[in-house]
Amino acid sequence: MTVLATWAEIRSLYRRCQPGVFKASFTHGGLRMVWPSWVLTLAVGILLVGTWFNSQSPLQGLAAMAGALLALFGMLLARERYCAWYYRDIYARETLNRYGFLRREELLRYVLFRNALVERGFNAASIQELARIAEIAGPPPQERWVSQNLVIVMLVSAIVSLSTDVIKLTDTWIAGKGIVFVLALATVTYVVLALLDGIRSNQHRDRVIGRCLERAALDIARTQAAHRAPLASVENATTQ
Repeated sequence: MTVLATWAEIRSLYRRCQPGVFKASFTHGGLRMVWPSWVLTLAVGILLVGTWFNSQSPLQGLAAMAGALLALFGMLLARERYCAWYYRDIYARETLNRYGFLRREELLRYVLFRNALVERGFNAASIQELARIAEIAGPPPQERWVSQNLVIVMLVSAIVSLSTDVIKLTDTWIAGKGIVFVLALATVTYVVLALLDGIRSNQHRDRVIGRCLERAALDIARTQAAHRAPLASVENATTQ
């Protein structure tokens, strides 16, 4: 398998190792485990209905925002609580409770990824090779964007200033409908930010996968060394 094909397979495997507990948190574990998910869902529903029927209140928007933030935080806590129960063996073996709340799911995903690699027969040496593939499969980092050049920045600033003056002379702007240009600019800004964020997210995920491969290679090597040590002691005792 080529480098690019191997890297595509590893990325796909990492995506499939996302802890899938959303549906299970509503249906598995009994009432003791599923009640937070149902209560939070009901609370969000009541909040939305209340906002819809009382949208004229000046404080309703602020209350809805505060309620939504609290509900989001509650959902994160409920998800973490359910993950700690659903994957309790992994949490106990890897001592994930000693890590920060926001890192536990990331570390849990790493453990699932490492276990998936082991199930497919990868050893420490082969995983180390995969880590090397993760380094060279992506494009090299770009040191500096052309748009960051001082001359380009000055030219773009001049174009923006002149464009603003031209827009202010249009019939649409004079008629008091300049919001059209503002909305158009806001839409373009949102699209550009979404694209750049997607690119940065993909690059960050690739670096995370590379780091996970390095961890997995070290973990498996240490586990194999720990298993070989008692066997060596037994063999020495037998020969003596």
